[in-house]
Order: sequence, then structure tokens, then C-alpha cells
Amino acid sequence: MTSARDQGSELGTLAPLLRKIAATPGPTSVLAPHSTVNGRYIVQRSLGRGGMGVVYEVHDRELDEHVALKLLHHELGRDTAYRQRLRTEVRLARRISHPNVCRVHDLGLDGDQLYVTMELVQGPTLRQILRERHAPTVSTIVDLVVQIASALAAAHRVGVLHRDVKPDNVIIDDGRAVLTDFGVATLAHDNEEVVAGTPSYIAPEVLRGEPFDHRVDVYSTAVLAYELVAGVQPFAVQTLEEAARLAAVPQRPPPLPVTVGPPALREALDRVFATALDPDPASRIASMALLSEAIAHAARADGPHVIAPREASSDVGASTAPRTRRADVRVATALVYRADSLAVGAAEQLERLVVDAGGTPVSVGALEITALFGVPTALGDDAERAVRAAQALLAHAEGRAGLDTVRILLRPHAGTLTAREAFSSASALAEAAEPGQILASSLTARQLAARFEMAGVELGHTTARRIVGPRPSRARAEAATFRSRELAALVAMAEDSFGNRRPRHAEIRARAGYGKTRLREALIARMRERRDVEWLVARADLHGNADPLGMLRAAHEEWHAHATRDGMADRAATFAAARSWLETRSERNPIGVVFEDIQWADELSRELVDQLVTSLDNVPVLILTFARVAEDGAAMPQRPGVDVLSLPPLDPATAGALVQAIAPGTPREAVDEIVARGDGHPFFLEELARDLAERGMRASEHTPLPATIEAVIQVRLDGLAPRYRELITAAAVMGTTFWRDALGHVAESAAATLDDDLVDLEHRGLIAPAVAEGGAGGDRYRFLHTMVREVAYARLDSHERRAAHAAVARWLRQRYPGLNDLDRAGQVSVATDIVAAFAHHLEEAGDLAAAAAAYRIAGLRHLAAAMYRDASRALRRTASLVPAIDNHLATALGDAVLLADSVVEAESWYERALNSTDPQDLAHRALLWHKLGDAATRRADHPRALHCFESGLALAAPDGVNLAPWALRDPRTAALLFGDLGWVAGYRLGDNLRGLPACERAVDLLEGTPYRRELAHALSRLGATYMRASRFRDQLACNQRNLAIGLELADLMMQLTARVNLGVVHGVLGEIDTAIVHTEVARGLARHTGARYVVGLAESNLAGLYLECDRLADAQRCLDEAIVISECAGRRTGLPETYGYA
Repeated sequence: MTSARDQGSELGTLAPLLRKIAATPGPTSVLAPHSTVNGRYIVQRSLGRGGMGVVYEVHDRELDEHVALKLLHHELGRDTAYRQRLRTEVRLARRISHPNVCRVHDLGLDGDQLYVTMELVQGPTLRQILRERHAPTVSTIVDLVVQIASALAAAHRVGVLHRDVKPDNVIIDDGRAVLTDFGVATLAHDNEEVVAGTPSYIAPEVLRGEPFDHRVDVYSTAVLAYELVAGVQPFAVQTLEEAARLAAVPQRPPPLPVTVGPPALREALDRVFATALDPDPASRIASMALLSEAIAHAARADGPHVIAPREASSDVGASTAPRTRRADVRVATALVYRADSLAVGAAEQLERLVVDAGGTPVSVGALEITALFGVPTALGDDAERAVRAAQALLAHAEGRAGLDTVRILLRPHAGTLTAREAFSSASALAEAAEPGQILASSLTARQLAARFEMAGVELGHTTARRIVGPRPSRARAEAATFRSRELAALVAMAEDSFGNRRPRHAEIRARAGYGKTRLREALIARMRERRDVEWLVARADLHGNADPLGMLRAAHEEWHAHATRDGMADRAATFAAARSWLETRSERNPIGVVFEDIQWADELSRELVDQLVTSLDNVPVLILTFARVAEDGAAMPQRPGVDVLSLPPLDPATAGALVQAIAPGTPREAVDEIVARGDGHPFFLEELARDLAERGMRASEHTPLPATIEAVIQVRLDGLAPRYRELITAAAVMGTTFWRDALGHVAESAAATLDDDLVDLEHRGLIAPAVAEGGAGGDRYRFLHTMVREVAYARLDSHERRAAHAAVARWLRQRYPGLNDLDRAGQVSVATDIVAAFAHHLEEAGDLAAAAAAYRIAGLRHLAAAMYRDASRALRRTASLVPAIDNHLATALGDAVLLADSVVEAESWYERALNSTDPQDLAHRALLWHKLGDAATRRADHPRALHCFESGLALAAPDGVNLAPWALRDPRTAALLFGDLGWVAGYRLGDNLRGLPACERAVDLLEGTPYRRELAHALSRLGATYMRASRFRDQLACNQRNLAIGLELADLMMQLTARVNLGVVHGVLGEIDTAIVHTEVARGLARHTGARYVVGLAESNLAGLYLECDRLADAQRCLDEAIVISECAGRRTGLPETYGYA
């Protein structure tokens, strides 16, 4: 390991020493069990011997924990130059904080015996596993490489190289790959006589004596990956001399053995290894992130088109630009500590205090330390960790400290984390602080206020906060603590998904207050200890996230932008783009997608989640949806491919432990009473116990508890100061989440002390910051328990509610000016969820006309986006508020209800619209007759459907032949009527004499018009009717034209349908080869669009076609795949139709 900034040859004088060590079998002393090192470490057992020393498991008396201790050669301990260099190496290694890195603790000297202590990681080395077990699977290999690469990327970000990556230095701890020997594995120098490392893993530029950088670790990791895949190393060398000769004459790695997977996989991996093992570092894959992405991408190869990502080239004529990792903007806490004086060597000890608190030192000077908390990895409580570090520094040496919240641009290949100016505010605060003080900026103080007492300090034109001390701790028990079984199940599922690189979807279902959110937080915290996972978290609100794919926007703006870059008219293409973004993203690190309160998500987001479950393949993506179960216990549907985890009530023993944790010392009889009243409901139990604890009740002062949970919450709210109650009720008006800025409009009297009051409410466990992706939080909050919000809202009388909702509506108008012109709100960039929320507040404020207009706009926008359930809700509200329902509103309601709720109800809306439509408006009346016919068709009431279509045609073509003037101008409605009448008569009822002419007339009406999509629909109706009449050549012509239009419109779903139909009709006609071609293309399109059930249908049809060609093995394979897919996708429609004409 070495610093990327320090590749000099200052250790060239160590060559004789290292040669002497190489000839020495090991340390001159062996530590016996129970012996002591430096009076602190008690030896437990020997763990293994390496080239530099022996590793022991020891017990650290001071920390009362077991650690690993590496005892180095006596010769090294006697060499001053080596000790100084190793001290620098260990200081650098301590800066790496990553779950896949074995943490280096300290460097010590016991007499002349040098040792290094580090985290104790239990488990075999990767080398031992390779020797003792079967070859790992491709998914396991990719997972190991991703973990190792993630660890090295974290090291590279703080300027540290490893330089001895090999299976011997990787420990496998229950699926977690841990890279060891940072700080002691190698020494950096240019003298080839003292090159350190294992010969076959050393990069050629090191062996050639050339300057090197982080790409030496890319090379070593690629050798390791090649060995995992092939079972042998790419270059068989045993000594440094052999390795040096090989480096002098550059060679490409040999192709992988033919025993490695299918040809497409081998070819894709060969391309990756050719660039990752390029002897020229300038041509090599440029970073650990790109290496892991390349191998993950190659492992998913399904054809020769897969190309390993490379760093962009500046050469003229370079190949297609690669995928490159973006620089990330991170929010971090900057710490600047200034000491008044320090003893010699004290700076190193102070640096360790920062690292142990979770910080990343950026600079360590004689009297100043600067550090960042939250990069490269955020731990969630980074500001608090910075305070703890500052307190530890001040306790060790007198000085002063400043804290500030900053945005850091984290570049993927940068050698340093940040520019000096990022610390300017923290530095100014440290300069202004008195001795022993910690000053925090206002933004940092907002993050700390719930945990620390603070006092204001005036600094010229700004105000800082002085950290006084910790706030008095309150009894608190995390609900997840009492969900250990469910947490273990989710951890196992996550490890299965990430380790085997396969998607998993779990839905956690529970009633409100059962601890879903805390369980999610516990899972993320547990996984953060094991591996580097990117979590995409979004929460749906009852009156929010109504925009199409709003959950994607909440989870990650880039995900939403990628999915909707071509609009959302083609739903299949939108879903394919969303899936592609997620698949590509998962090649960097495993992805955890969390959608909370999925029952309130927009319809398109919910549909996408279901699509992802059945369409993702061979990617480490864990999808977690959290759904609130209705209080009436109504059953929720079981969806294919989803593991359902229901959170039951807590059993009496667990409930009692929860009460005791929150209210220690509570008498047994009081605990039993709370358990009985709480009925296993975690929130109820917590609130009852907290009420008991906050009253400071002792055993002799037991008094009866409130009779109901609502009463408990009422008691808690009544115990708040009046201004707090005003804030809580104002926030309740806005919903489960609320904006800080809006509170000033609703509760104007609280504006002066708003921030302090929010802090106190957070400390009381009523609210919490709602931190956005990549944001610092502090501007948006949420209720910790929705029932607190509901009770607080119920306390308002009708007059207060109207006034509060009116204030929120005014604030929304101010924040979104487009709402001031509702007629234009459908065109301007006001999100649909904002329009819907605006409508809700207008309605509650009593402005019913404006509310109806806003609901109508929201409903029509939902309808245009095919979000029928959301459209139905909004349009129903419109209908309830307007004095009279016009025919257009009734028509829109029918369209929404038809696909969201009830066909019968939709018919009633269409009939209402028909009855209220002007008799002279023949076009609209004819369209309504078609909608009525369509609804009747869905009910299989074919006589009624034919009557409706004929009624519409009586308006479009009064004499049955010639079109009315309005239909001549726009023949689409007439074509719909003719086409659907013919389809019902011919295809459904078998009356081809009536059906075929009608369908043919529909096509004729649209020929030569710009209405290509409508023409495709008419051709589809005609083709189905031809099939019913056994006119397969005519059906073929319709299907071919459908395909041509689908290609013309770039409509993948239209192409998919046409290809499936063409495969069937060519098969019927005996043209088996052509049928196979179309069906194989259909299978590829189905995979691309995520229509997995159609993949099963195509596989099923291919099985029949292959049987016709006596390709029995292929037929069996396709049929087996069809069965598996149909079971996963929840559809079996393809199976009984398998080549039914054979």
C-alpha cells in the first residue's frame, strides 16, 4: 500500500534489509497463548503466517474487544527508516472507512518488536476457498470483484494504493469480502530490486521501474478476477525475475478456456480482461469503478454486442464514448480543529481520534487538523460524529474547533477529496471560537439541535451556535430492535440478491405504527456494515407524488429523467428506459430500491414496480415496498415474484420488553396494563410507555393510564407549550410531510422561533427531518407517526381548518405561480401532484369552484398519462363539487372508471354524457355510442355491443354506406365503429358475412390518412376476423402491415404483437423457418420491453415450431423456460396455445 501522491524511491536503501528478510523464515520469536504484547494485548491464538510476519488474535484490554495483531520481523523493527515509512503507511490506511476494508487501528513497538493492530475478521481467505471448494459461480465472482473494487475505490479516493491485491489478502466473512493488509502489504519505491508484492499480480509498469498510480490495483484485481473465472492465473510466473522479463515484452492475456460458460460470456469477459490487463496503463481500464462495471456488464452478456466500458479517449477516431462514472455531489460536515500547542508526535494521535469517529482527515498540520464527515461514505449521523470528534480533540489537547455543512464534489478519479476553500467557513468559526469552544454554522446547528444544547454567538453579520453539551437523553426504543426475526429475513434476502446478483422483491405489509420505517432504517444500517450498497428511497404521500412516475423522481432525479427523456406516450419504452437505468446503475454497486407507503404511489410507479419484478434479470437489485394494511384487515393481493413479509402484533413478552426499554423501572403491574391496552401494537405501546415515562412516575405513584390511544396522544399534545401545539396543528393541515417555509404562512405567530421550536419537537419524538436524496435536510419535515398528525388535525374546528387550508393554498400560489391561472396550469410546468394538493386545500378552505377546476385539471392530466385510478379519484371529486356535470366531465369519468373501477359504472357515466350531449353534436354522440359498445364488449354482452355500434354508425353513416359530413372530415370515430362492430360480429360471434365487410370498411376509411395508429388498430381487428374465417393469407397481409406501421412509428409493443402473430400465421401456413425467425425476434423484443409473460408465450410457440423441425432438445429447453417464466410472471395464457394448430 502506498500514497498515490508518493511514488518516490526514498526506500531504496531498504533493499538489503528486504533481501535479508526474504531469506528469513519468520520472526525470531513466537507468541504463546495468554502472553502479553506491550502490556495491553493478550494473545489468544495464532491466525497465520505471511511473508512479513505472523498474525494473532489478541484481546485489547483497553477497548475490551478482540482485534488482530500482526507481529513483524525483528529486522524491520530495528530499522528506523522502515518504521518511519510504515508509520506513514498506517496513518494513510486509517483514513479508509469501508465495510470491505479491514480497518487498521494502530502501529506499536514492544521493545524492538514492531506490530500493527487491525480489525479482526473471521473467515477463510479467498485462496483457501479456491483450494478447498468447487469453482465459484459467475454471480459469486462478480459479487466478489464488485466488493473488492468498491474497497479499493474508497482507498483511492483518499489517495491510498494497496499494491498487493491477491486471494491471500481477501477474507470471506459470511459472504462479505474483506480486503486486508492495508498499511503493511507493500512498500512503494522505484528500485526494481526491492519491488514488493506477489510476482504474478504486480503491474508491468512497476516491474519496469516506471511511475505508477491507482491503475496498479486495477491490474492486480483483474488478475484476481481472471483467476476466479479461469481457475488459473493469466501469466504463470513464480519469481520477480520471470515477472520482470514478461513485463519487458508486453503480452495480452490468453483467451479464457472453452469450459468457461457459453461463448457470448467468454467473448465479453475476454474483451474486459484484454483492457484491464493491458501492459500499458494508459490503455488500461482507468478505475476500480469501471472495472467492476465492465465485469458485471460482461457477466450479463447475451450476445457479441457487449463491449467493456473504457475511459474516454482523446485520440481522433476513438471508439464510441464509454460509460463514465459521474462526479457526485455530497453533503458533508467540515471540521477544522486548531490546537494552541502540541507535543511532538501528538498530531498522529489526534488524527486517529478523527478517524475513529468516522471522519476522513484531509490535512494534518503541526497545529491544525481539517477533516470531512460524510464522504466518501455517509453514515447518517455525520454532523454528530464531527462534534464527537471535536470534543475528543479538545479533551486531548487545548484548542478550538469550527463546524460547517458543505457540498463536496466527489470526483471518481481525483487524488484529493476537496479544495481548501470548502473549509473556509469552518476555519473562520474555529478562528472566532474561544479556547475549548466548538462553534457550528447555522445549517450544521440545525442538524445537531436535537442532540446537543447550543447557545447563540454573534459574529459580526452572522450568527453561529456554540455547542454547550448533550441534551438530556430520553428513553427511546427502536421498534426494529423488536423485529429481529423480520430484520434477519430481510438481511438474508439482501445478501441473496447482492451475492448471487439476482433481483429480489419483498413487500413489507403492516398497519400504521407497526414499525415499517424503523425496520427499513435498521436494514440499511445493518447492510452498511457489510457492503457498499446504493439505496434509492422514496415515500409516497396521500396527497403527493401523484405525478406519473413520481416515486422515481423522489428516489433519484436522474432515474426519472432517464425514464421520461422521450416522454411517456409509449409506456413500454418508458419502462424499458427505467429498467435500463437501474440495470446499468447496479453494475457499479448493488442497489436497494425502497418505496414506502406504496399504496399511495401514483399508478404508473406501481405498475413499473410490478414490471421490474418480472423483467429484471441477473442484476443485484433488491426492491422493498412497504404497504400499509387497512385497519379493517382487508386482504391485499398476492403478486407473482413478490415475497410478502407481514409484521404481526408484538407478543406479550416482546411488548413488555419494549415498555421496559422506554420506561425503565416501571412496576410490573403497570407494564402488564400497558401490554394489555396496547394489544401488540408497537406504536400504541410506545406512546403509552412514553406517556408513563414523561410523567416521571415511580412505583408508588402509579395512576391509571388513559383509556384509549387517542387519549394518550391528546395528553401528549396537551402537555406541549401553546406555540408547539400551534406548529403541530399547522403541520397536520399539510399532511404527513410538510415544508418549513409553509409553516410560517399557516402559523404566523410562530415565525420568530420557528427553527428552535422545530428542533424541540424533533427532540420530543414528534417530527423528524425528511432528508432528500443528496440533500442536507432541514427544510422539509415529516411526522414520525401519522396518527399524531391525524389526532392533531382532528383538534381543529371547522373554521380553523378552513383558515389553515386557505393559508396553505396561498403559499402554494406564491411558490408555484402557474397555479394563479388554472386554465393554463395544464400547460405550464406545475406538477400534477401539486395541482392535486392545491385542489385539496382549496376544497377544505371552502373555495369549491376553484377546487373543482383544479381537480379537473389534475384528473385530465392523469387520464392523459393513462393513470386511471388517480384520474378516477380526482374527477370524482370534481363531480362532487360542481353544480352540474357536463357531458365532457361525464365522458372523462367514464374513461377513467372503465379501466380503474367498474365497467358497469363507466356505462352509466357514458349514458349520462350521451343524455346531456347536444343532439346536434353528432360526432361526440357517435363517439359515446362507441364507448358504450366497448364497455358492453368488455362485459361480453355482444348483442348490446352490436346495438351500440349500430347506433353510432347511424350517426356516422346514416345510409349505412356514405359518411356524414363530420365523419368525412375526421373518419376515426366511424372507423372505430365499423372495425369493432365487425370484430364482435366476425371474431367473437363467427358471423363473417357481417364482420369482414365492416372490418374491411374500417381499414378503407383510414387508408391514405395521417392516422397511422388508428389504421393499425383497424388492421388488427381485420386480421383477427380473417383468422376466424380461416383466411390465413389475408391475416398474414394484415399482420405484415401492422409490423410495417409499428416500425414506422417506432412502437415496440405494436412490433411485438405483430411479430407474435406473424410467427403463428406463418406456422399455420407451414412456413416454419419464417415462423421461427419472427417468433425469435418477438422473444427478443419482449425481453427488451420487459414484457416477460410474452417471453413465455414466445418460448411456448417456439417449442411447437422446433418440434416441427425435429429440434427436440431446443423444443424441450423452450418449453421448460416457458413454464418457469409463466409461473414467475403469473400468466399461463401462452401454454395452452402452444402451437395449437399442429
